[in-house]
Amino acid sequence: MESEESSKLTKILKQLDKVSEMLRQTMQSLASEIEATHSQKHKPRSYQASAFPPDTDLREDYEKLLRGYAKDGPQIAQEFVRQHTVSHLQMFFRANNLPIDVKKHRKEEMARVLAGHLAQSLSIRGDTTREPGVGQS
Repeated sequence: MESEESSKLTKILKQLDKVSEMLRQTMQSLASEIEATHSQKHKPRSYQASAFPPDTDLREDYEKLLRGYAKDGPQIAQEFVRQHTVSHLQMFFRANNLPIDVKKHRKEEMARVLAGHLAQSLSIRGDTTREPGVGQS
């Protein structure tokens, strides 16, 4: 009988060892999952350099916009602002040294201020190619 009890106890101990090992593996997996989730949530944002065009391209866009403004008037500024994201506009304004704060203005206001800067730039450059009355409201 003692041998039977000893055999049962040995069997129970082996089962407990297995359960203990399974519990240890489960806890390790859970800890790894928690760490992975935590690191993903708290990973700093990193913007790829290719997410936005280089400053030279943004400056070229300004020159194109300026020529378009000379030809078509303020509606070209409205169309440009409407077609681009706020992030792109922020980069565009920064690259062209335009003091337009995208956090303070709605897109309609940004377009109006941009049109004013374009008109001022044309005036400073002495551009008289714009036909009188074009785009004036």
